[in-house]
Amino acid sequence: MSGTQPTPSAKRDVPETPAAVATPDNLESSTAPMPTPHTVRMRTNLPLQVVRFGIVNLRMLRMVLKSHK
Repeated sequence: MSGTQPTPSAKRDVPETPAAVATPDNLESSTAPMPTPHTVRMRTNLPLQVVRFGIVNLRMLRMVLKSHK
């Protein structure tokens, strides 16, 4: 077989934006921080999310009720 397949590091016809630079073969240059194990647990904890959802809804309800007085 001849080398006709493009290599993963070959230049693509995409603009050089941060999103385009962070391709799967170039994730080391991504500037987004990885979440800590504690953060991941907090985001995936369903009972905690239900409580947070209720708190946000109560805050919105309080704001709406204040505006209708």
